[in-house]
Amino acid sequence: MAFCASCGAEARGKFCEQCGAPLQTPESTIRLSNEEDSTQLPDNVACALCYFLWFLSGVVFLLLPAYHGNKKVRFHALQSIFFSATYLLLVFAVGVILPWSFSQILAPVIQLGSLAIWLHIMWRVYHGHDVMLPLLGEAARKQA
Repeated sequence: MAFCASCGAEARGKFCEQCGAPLQTPESTIRLSNEEDSTQLPDNVACALCYFLWFLSGVVFLLLPAYHGNKKVRFHALQSIFFSATYLLLVFAVGVILPWSFSQILAPVIQLGSLAIWLHIMWRVYHGHDVMLPLLGEAARKQA
């Protein structure tokens, strides 16, 4: 729906019915609201939030209908899920397979490294950079 740039009234045709101002060019009409865009976050914020709660926020963004057509958000949601799953499997494998004393040393290193990667990804994505993890990013790109 178009609105008159002069008076803000609803505009139909070539002239405003309220004030008579010409409405011939798209620049002369403004939209007071856009209901489609009001439900979506900016891409950089949505992509960063895909990582916020590890795989849970990735699943949420995959399920939100507002982002079904957005390949960038879908990619980051899938990459977040794959990264979280890899982290959980790695920590579980270290805890189960390795001897207890060695796993007590290695598990915190893995956790701190994963936290650093996670924060780095969120920071870079929020600032508009494309971040693609090795192997996981390629799998996410194919699925998105």
